[in-house]
Amino acid sequence: MKKDLLLTLVINEAALREDEQLSDFLDALTTLEAKGFYLIVDRSTDLPQWSDPGTLAGLLYLVNSLSKNGYKVILGYTDLVGLLTTAVGADSIANGWWKSLKLFSRSQFYDRSGGQRPRVTYTSEKLLNSVFVDPELQAIVESGFGGEVLSGTGSDNALSVNPAQQTWSQDNAALHHWKVVKSLLGKINQSDEEARLDQVESLIREAQTLYTRLRGVGIDFDTISGPSHLRTWLEAITVYKEGL
Repeated sequence: MKKDLLLTLVINEAALREDEQLSDFLDALTTLEAKGFYLIVDRSTDLPQWSDPGTLAGLLYLVNSLSKNGYKVILGYTDLVGLLTTAVGADSIANGWWKSLKLFSRSQFYDRSGGQRPRVTYTSEKLLNSVFVDPELQAIVESGFGGEVLSGTGSDNALSVNPAQQTWSQDNAALHHWKVVKSLLGKINQSDEEARLDQVESLIREAQTLYTRLRGVGIDFDTISGPSHLRTWLEAITVYKEGL
């Protein structure tokens, strides 16, 4: 009988690329007498979205393997990509208030004195990403796409008209973000893993389509608020499925 104990693992992102070593690591982990694992990935970037489908697929494989071996799996410092990890077996995901707490990276602990205050963002459930309130969300609303991009959490009603001129603090953004993540997780509550992954893929493709339409009316996005991560997610799911 496994002990009522969660073991914390901090894994460098690069380690998720090594298939053979990852398998050996899992063989060792699954001999441990514990209730489960609290996983933290030490990212090689300070950007919350993943850009390497291979390492993301490795994380999905790790989570799925532990879950299938009867372990509880909790992921810390996890942002919207937690949709994918939940689909393959993660029990819970978590992240902090601010953007810098949506991932774990050792660069966070370096001296950042003199840095600028972060720009305020808005998390769109439909885009599966956070966009800048000014100018991106402002341009979206002005173009008549506000109803398709706004998440409708209740706390974002004020942003339906002229969002750049509304009060949208970092606290507002964080609380709204959590509501969006909860709503998205509620959409992948099927009991079958294949059905959950199909639902995630459907959400990703819908987001890609919406991004295409927005770009079609001349709306430009920053690198981190654009759709490139969606392609990474789909590729990671494909790599993960091929490895099963």
